[in-house]
Amino acid sequence: MLIEVKVKIGKENKIISIENNTYTVMIKAKPVDGEANKELLKFLKKQLGKELIIKRGYTSRNKILEIIS
Repeated sequence: MLIEVKVKIGKENKIISIENNTYTVMIKAKPVDGEANKELLKFLKKQLGKELIIKRGYTSRNKILEIIS
């Protein structure tokens, strides 16, 4: 299953909204050396209880993630 994620940088990790299979997520890690991507995957794994991988958008705020388990 694929989900679309819009990432915003903020003071905490939280899901801001979910609309039409699009998650808007605030992540506290800076987008340097892939740290925000790692934090995003770790946070969503904790929230959803599923493993995810980034399919598209490694360097973009708009990402497509695949739930793999």
